[in-house]
Amino acid sequence: MNSRFEIEIDPELEKNLKSLKHLRELPRGTQVDSRIAAIQALLKDKEIFRTIHSMRWPEGVVCPRCASTHVVKREPPQEAEDQRWFFECLSCKGQGRTSAFDDLTGLPFAETISAIRQWVLCWYLLGFCSISQISKVLGISPDVVMQLAQMGANITVLPKKEDVLSHTFLLNSSKQKSEGFFKKKLEQTEKDELMTRSESVGKFKPGPKSKY
Repeated sequence: MNSRFEIEIDPELEKNLKSLKHLRELPRGTQVDSRIAAIQALLKDKEIFRTIHSMRWPEGVVCPRCASTHVVKREPPQEAEDQRWFFECLSCKGQGRTSAFDDLTGLPFAETISAIRQWVLCWYLLGFCSISQISKVLGISPDVVMQLAQMGANITVLPKKEDVLSHTFLLNSSKQKSEGFFKKKLEQTEKDELMTRSESVGKFKPGPKSKY
């Protein structure tokens, strides 16, 4: 099944995306301040989510759990609040596994729109800014900028076949290129679950649930 989906043409969006690409690809060190300001002005929700979609699926949409191309686009759920696309993996569905996913499923920065916006802005600035410049613009430490950059390097990584059934891909891939960041995320999740359980009396309370 073809995993490339028809994209509705939005002239303004397409124009803005071309402008963003041009700004990112100009020579490093030229008109840095004005380019930063222009990128910030152009990055609205549609531009942010189309950028992520294009980056994550450069060869067409595939299942982030099993790497199958047997994927269909589905309508956004009623509670959807942003511009991401939603899909269903027919291979996972046929084997009784979780089949629904979207452009952000499995990505470590997909908690809030502000976190997503920060990551995409960082990605555009990495084309021509230094780590210290990005750190100043985003108001974060150079170490966090490096972690965001590593997430960009990981965005198209797919699961290994031997990991599909055990669902350990996301943890394994994190160890390969951004172990420090993922380790902190895992430790924080475990801490949150421990606090949730320690506050209960008798049976454990359910821990935090993923929206995906």
